[in-house]
Amino acid sequence: MFQNKKQVALARLDKAINENLVDMDIMPLVDTINNHPFFYTTSSCLGRIVVAESPENDRKQEYVWLGKWHRKVSFDEVKTAILQHTKNTLWFRMDPLILHVCCNTIDDSDQLLKCAKKAGLKRSGVVQIKPRIMAEIMGVDVVCAPVFRNVDDKLIEKFVDVANTRFDKNIKKLETFKKEIELLNE
Repeated sequence: MFQNKKQVALARLDKAINENLVDMDIMPLVDTINNHPFFYTTSSCLGRIVVAESPENDRKQEYVWLGKWHRKVSFDEVKTAILQHTKNTLWFRMDPLILHVCCNTIDDSDQLLKCAKKAGLKRSGVVQIKPRIMAEIMGVDVVCAPVFRNVDDKLIEKFVDVANTRFDKNIKKLETFKKEIELLNE
């Protein structure tokens, strides 16, 4: 049963890759996880830096993305996005990597989570037991601040510097996590 679900998930991943819907920079990690016989990924994000307007109801699905990057950013990119702000609250965010991984057994999820903890991915845990065992792997290096259209350039520079530094830390943790999974695959 697990292997059948894994095959379906991997077929969906291939389709998403063909449709350019996948963050390709996280694919080496995703491939390493999916090469393990008792794991498969269902979603993944390398991490991102965003400038977004929140709707009045604050529903994430209704945010207006004024800038979204799955990489480090420049001051000019962020400033350009901020200048597009027209209403409600404007947010500058750096979100860390997140992965959802199905595991064959609880013991397999325990192995996966030990790898995550060794990599410094402390906000990781089992989020579902039935109908399948699902682990969420998530980094902790977050930046989140409300900003205003007339924000001082020095403050934007500071936000960008902090976000880029945390993005680098996020990537290092991703690489360490990948190495820990590779040890399991041996």
